Amino acid sequence: MTNYELISAFISLVALIISFFALRKSSRASTAYIELYIHELITHTKEKVSEISIKIAELPSILNSSHPDYKKTFEAYGKVFNSAVENNLNAYEGACAIYIDGKIDKERFKKTHIIEIRQLVENEGMKRYFEPATTTRFKAILKVYNEWENLEQ
Repeated sequence: MTNYELISAFISLVALIISFFALRKSSRASTAYIELYIHELITHTKEKVSEISIKIAELPSILNSSHPDYKKTFEAYGKVFNSAVENNLNAYEGACAIYIDGKIDKERFKKTHIIEIRQLVENEGMKRYFEPATTTRFKAILKVYNEWENLEQ
């Protein structure tokens, strides 16, 4: 091998090593971005549910039940509330799908979301979103819940 070929091979090796470390760093940054995005999305949708819940709780003091528009207003707020809840569940569903696909740090995701997911699935008011399990739109949430909570599987 000539000196030129040795230098060329050495430069190629250094470039390969640098590329490997750059790819590794890029992959970690991408994972961190996904985790941050998931957190922001879930937080945002939870805030929307809270906001509409507060407005619904204030309705009786704004309109009394004998007001002609009371029932229509209450029904409209109920639809907005249901939509906000479904948006929140969609955020969790997407996050759980990403968890299942292994695109985020599974240990950190579990530590961050185990209580929230348990509360979602076990909450009596949320049962209609998860039952029956065969037809629910939120299968990824149930799959993650079962993985974490049903240790006999």
